[in-house]
Amino acid sequence: MSVINQKIMAELPEDWYTEIRSCRVKPNPFDVVEVDQSLIRNWLLFLDQIYVTKPTYKSRPIGELEILKDHPRLLKHRDSYNGQWETSIIRKPFTNSDEVQLPERQFILPVKLYTELKKISKEKFNHLVHLSQFCTSERATINSESRCSRNKQTRAR
Repeated sequence: MSVINQKIMAELPEDWYTEIRSCRVKPNPFDVVEVDQSLIRNWLLFLDQIYVTKPTYKSRPIGELEILKDHPRLLKHRDSYNGQWETSIIRKPFTNSDEVQLPERQFILPVKLYTELKKISKEKFNHLVHLSQFCTSERATINSESRCSRNKQTRAR
């Protein structure tokens, strides 16, 4: 974060994208991935099906962790570096028929969280339009102009 100028006047995500791309030239510019709703996945639903919701152990005093490929349901931990190893279950039980066999280092992605653009209420839209009048960006002023034209149309009716 020390390379990125955090004091710029960034009002929209596009402003941050351009700033992050331009802040480093050598050895190469940062590669910025613009996030849209198609990239947002439902990780909560996906992970709730696999892992236990609450850990069965106290995570605070753990000094050492060990996770073995041979026992994917178990987490070995101990409080100190020379203490006794304890085992806790972190994954829900599954049968061989439940488990899809994938090549190593591959996994199944969860379903998309949104199938279409998320709708907002008219009250929230009006509040956003009101807040956009304080933006200096030209893109934000377009919203306020479109709101004014809508109000004129409703008054004419």
